[in-house]
Amino acid sequence: MSRGRSSWGRPDPAAGELRRVLDERWASVPAVPASTFLGRWTRLLVVSPHRDRVPTGLEALCADASRAGVEVVVSDDRPGHASSGSPSGRTLVIAPWTSEEPFEQHGADVEVAHHLSRDGAAEHAELPWSRLLVLEASPEVACAPHPDGSAPPPLIPGCTVLVTRRDASGESLDRPHLEPRPQPRGATFDAMFDDGEDPWDSGSWYERRKRALTLAMLQRPRYARVLDLGCSTGVLTRELAGRADVVTGVDASARALAVAGRDTPPGVVWVHGEAPAVLDGLDHLDDVALLDHPDLLDLAVVSEVGYFLTPFEWWLTLGALVRRLAPGGELVLVHWRHATADIPLDGPSVHAAARTVLAPLVRSRHEDPDFLVDTFGVAP
Repeated sequence: MSRGRSSWGRPDPAAGELRRVLDERWASVPAVPASTFLGRWTRLLVVSPHRDRVPTGLEALCADASRAGVEVVVSDDRPGHASSGSPSGRTLVIAPWTSEEPFEQHGADVEVAHHLSRDGAAEHAELPWSRLLVLEASPEVACAPHPDGSAPPPLIPGCTVLVTRRDASGESLDRPHLEPRPQPRGATFDAMFDDGEDPWDSGSWYERRKRALTLAMLQRPRYARVLDLGCSTGVLTRELAGRADVVTGVDASARALAVAGRDTPPGVVWVHGEAPAVLDGLDHLDDVALLDHPDLLDLAVVSEVGYFLTPFEWWLTLGALVRRLAPGGELVLVHWRHATADIPLDGPSVHAAARTVLAPLVRSRHEDPDFLVDTFGVAP
């Protein structure tokens, strides 16, 4: 669903990150793990203005290449000077992209792609959408400590965005070779209910304290429409219902929603789905009047969900959530801040990405020994 939600008066999105994350066209850009993509080459040649210094935004890609055993070379040579006789096999050359950068062909063993930078010459140029490809960093790289802020963050935190070469039709030659996205995560969360109906131990002191602090961070006593993304069995959803006219609880687990639905308070709606796609399918919101914005939200709460998404999925989710917020709307993020395993991200990485791309909307932060709470808001 996309019925002009970007037409109302938002904060000026001139800043690159916010402007980009609000652009719905990113949802059509394919993504692939960097390690999978790099497996097609044995040598990565990065063209940089400064020899031996990796350009900002390519650090994660180079780290994943090294982890995969790909030789990484940084050079100030132009792509056209790349040797096609690499002794170790095929070479991928990555050079900065501008709207006027030509694509050069090098033969079977050398291929050239161009990376998009956050602050490059193409900042305001129209992007070649049909040839964009997002390479997502591995969890070990995506969750690495973040820079101290002295250099601009990457275009999409945890990802490298490439402009790939094209065929005669103008389409990217790399898209047909992409692996399909993994199956929905719902089955994984469903399996957690095999040992009982409260796998998250919602009555524990940690969970009770986290919910209390989350509610205390809300700016208003009452809201018209609220979204609880990743509601599980609906414990927080029910508490939000006491301060809202309508609350939508969304979860990827059908078994969690079956438990939640046994006792549904007035004004609560349960929706089965997975972010970011589910955020464009909340059509039931149109049935409830909300001033001049019938399909928007006053408040969205995302509690312990972001780290189950890949970096690009989290970035798309942030954009979809902000597009869903009504004037004056709030976004609250709550995540466990300790190390994670076997999932794409961790809490600090999730919140660092959000504070980067939504920097103009930052309102407040609470740093607990066990979890982080960040709040964001759009202008009334």
